[in-house]
Amino acid sequence: MIFCKNDMFEKIIFFEYCVFISNVVILHSQKKCNLLFRYNQFINFKKKMKIKKIMAMMIAAVVVCVGFTSCGNDDDDDVFPAAKTIEGSYSGEVTFSVMGSNSKDSGTYEIKAVDDTHISMTTSSSGSGAMALPSITVDNIPVSVSNTSGTEVVSASIPEVSGTITVNGEEKAYTFSDIVIVNTGKKISIAYSLQYGKMPMAIVTSFTGEK
Repeated sequence: MIFCKNDMFEKIIFFEYCVFISNVVILHSQKKCNLLFRYNQFINFKKKMKIKKIMAMMIAAVVVCVGFTSCGNDDDDDVFPAAKTIEGSYSGEVTFSVMGSNSKDSGTYEIKAVDDTHISMTTSSSGSGAMALPSITVDNIPVSVSNTSGTEVVSASIPEVSGTITVNGEEKAYTFSDIVIVNTGKKISIAYSLQYGKMPMAIVTSFTGEK
């Protein structure tokens, strides 16, 4: 009988030992799972941070590009209208031609912007006595812009302009024909025919000058 009790006691002890071992194994497994779960969380966190960092860099790059584009657009806004581009005082040489006879003189022509697309031209006075020519202003000459071999060319032309001017108390009639003005950078060339006062023949005039 004592043997049976001891045998039963040993079985109980063995059973409790097995339960204990099972709990230890389960606890150990839970800890391993918990550690694995936390490791996976850490890896996922690093991945998310890396993605956020890349997105932040991409957004910064886009902002920089937009900034440069805005600066480029601002530069484009600084372009002057054609009339303002050609505006200025030009000094150079004037050539007069009447019936094949030429004469030259130094002179200054004044170009002013009337608006963005029109200019006025004031001719240079020249000569003396009966052959004297006063300065005459021609208004509202249309202006256009073209590009020749990468160079901006500002042109202005008008077929005919007539008017009168008072010189020494006497009114003089004049007619300009075929006015052509071409400007490249600081250089300008001007050509026209002028019928002035009682002169029987038109004076073919050409001018080249610089600002």
